[in-house]
Amino acid sequence: MQPSTSGVLPPGTRRERLLVLLIGCALTATLTYPTIPLFATAGRIDGADGRFSIWNVAWIAHSLLDDPRHLFDANIFHPHRHTLAYSELNLVAGVLATPVYAFTRNPFAAHNSAVLIALFVTFLAMWALVHRLTSSTGAGLVAATAYTFSAFTASHTAEIQLLMLFGFPLVMLAFHLLHERPTILAGVWLGATLALTALGCGYYGVFAAGTITAASLLWASWRRDYLIALATAVFAALVLVLPVLASYLYFRAGENVHRIVRLQDLAMFSASWSSYLATGTELGAVWTTPLLRYAPTREVMFPGITVLGLAAIAVFTAWRDRLTRRLVAGYIAIAVLALWASFGPAAGLYVAVAKATPGGMSFLRVPARLGVLVTFALSVLAGVGVRSLESRRRWLAPALLVFLVVELRAPWPLQRMPPVPRAYRMLAVLPHGAVVEFPFPYHSTDLYQHTTAMMYSMWNWQPLVNGYSDHIPKEIYEIAVPINGFPDAESFEILRERDVHYVVLRIGDYAPPYQVPLLAKYGAFGQNLRLLTDANNVRLYEIVSWPTLLPRDTDDVRKHHHGHRRDPAGSS
Repeated sequence: MQPSTSGVLPPGTRRERLLVLLIGCALTATLTYPTIPLFATAGRIDGADGRFSIWNVAWIAHSLLDDPRHLFDANIFHPHRHTLAYSELNLVAGVLATPVYAFTRNPFAAHNSAVLIALFVTFLAMWALVHRLTSSTGAGLVAATAYTFSAFTASHTAEIQLLMLFGFPLVMLAFHLLHERPTILAGVWLGATLALTALGCGYYGVFAAGTITAASLLWASWRRDYLIALATAVFAALVLVLPVLASYLYFRAGENVHRIVRLQDLAMFSASWSSYLATGTELGAVWTTPLLRYAPTREVMFPGITVLGLAAIAVFTAWRDRLTRRLVAGYIAIAVLALWASFGPAAGLYVAVAKATPGGMSFLRVPARLGVLVTFALSVLAGVGVRSLESRRRWLAPALLVFLVVELRAPWPLQRMPPVPRAYRMLAVLPHGAVVEFPFPYHSTDLYQHTTAMMYSMWNWQPLVNGYSDHIPKEIYEIAVPINGFPDAESFEILRERDVHYVVLRIGDYAPPYQVPLLAKYGAFGQNLRLLTDANNVRLYEIVSWPTLLPRDTDDVRKHHHGHRRDPAGSS
C-alpha cells in the first residue's frame, strides 16, 4: 500500500465512479428511510429545532426565488427587520433546497431535498478523499459510509446546519491536493471549500479553519510556492465569505443582537466521556442503554465498533511505510486535538483557542460538536485500515459495508404533516398584512412553541408577530403577557401599533373549559373582527376596525393562557 498525504494517486475509473454513485444513492435512501417515501409530507415537526429548520430553509428558498433583496427580512417578529440574522443563516441548505422548492412550493419537499443532497455529497466527498489517500475504492466506500451516516448524523436530523457534513472531506481533499501541487489554483480551491463549509454551518467553518491550521503544521513545508498557495487559500476564503458575513453581522448589530457566551454555558454544552460512548443506532442501543443509565449525555458521538477496529489496524500497520506513517499520524493528531477541545473549558484547549481567535470560537457555545471531527478523522483512518487488509481479501470491503449498514442503522424520526388548515391557505391569497397567532406563548420555557406558527406561515409567508430564534427581541417579552388578553383594549392597541391585519386563533390548542368563554369574547367584538373561516378548528379573523378603549380583563389573560395545551414534544 502506498497511501499519500497529498492526493497524488489517480482518480477512480469511470466504472468505479459509477459504482460509488449507485452505492451512495442506495445508502442515502436506505439510511434516511422513510425520507424518500414521505418526501413531500413529513419532517422533524416533533420539536422546535426541526420546525425551525424547515421554516428556515423554506424561507431562504422562497426569498431567493421571489425577493432576494429581502433575504434577511424573514417573516417573524414583525415589525422587526433582518430577523433571519437572529440565528444561524443556513444559506447553503437553502440554496440546495431552492430547485425543489421552485418546482413544488412545498417546504417539506424542499427541506428533505436539502438533507438528501447534503448527505449524498458528503458520501461522495469522503469517498474521493479516502480514495485519493489509499487508491482503494473499497476503503473509500467504507470510510464514506462510516462518516456520512454516523451516530452523530442520526442524532442531529432536526438541525439542518449540522447535516452539512461535506465540508471536512472537501477541505482536506483540497488541502492534500495543494500540499502535492502548491499552485494558485489549488489555493483558490482550498479557499472555496473553506468558504462553502463556513456558509453551510458556522460551527463547521470555524472547525475547518482550525483543522487546516493544524494540517498545515502537521504536514508543514517551507517551500515558497506552498506558503503562497496557503496565503491564496486564506484570501479566497475571506473574499467569498466576507460579503455574506459582513451583511449578517451588520444586520445583527443594527437589530442590537449580541450573543455573549459564558464559561458556564460552554461547560454545560461540553462533551463528556459518556458522549463518546453514546449511540442512537438500533444496534448500539442494546449495549449503551444499560451502560449509560447513570451517565446522561447531551451529545451522541460514538464512532462505531467497526470504525474503531479499523482505525486501530491502521495505527498498528502504519509503521511499515513512511508515507502511511505520516498520514496516520496526521489524522491521529486531528482526532486527538478535536477530542481534547470538545471537552470544553475544563480541558483547557477550547478556551485557549477561543482567546487566540477572537470573533471565531469565542461565540460558539457547544464545544461538544467538535466530536464530528473525531468521527471524521477516525473514518479516514478506518479507510487506511481497510486498504491494509484487503489486498488478498476482495470480499472484505463489501462485507464491512454490509456490517456498517447494520451497525449504523438508526431511526430517522420523521412525522407526517397534518392537513394545512384552510386559514393558512386563505392568508396566501388575501392582501398583504401582518398576522398574529394565538395562543401566544410567553413563558421563557415555552417560547419555542412559536415555531408552530412559523411552520404554518410557510404556506402564505405573511409577516408574523410571533417568532422564535436564537435571539428574541426584548419587545416580545414585553408584549407577550398583555397580548394574550386579546381581544381587549390593551391587546388591540398592541396590534394597532404593529399594523396587524389578521388574527389566527388555534382554538383547539386551548383546553375545552376555556374554549367557549374565549369564543364568546371574540364574538363580543364582532364589529371589529370579521370571521373569515373556522375550518379545522383554526379560526381566521380580519381586523376591520379598532374598538374604543375598554377595561382590560387581566383575569381572562391568565385563564386563557393557562388553558393552552403545552407541546411536550417540543424542545429549544
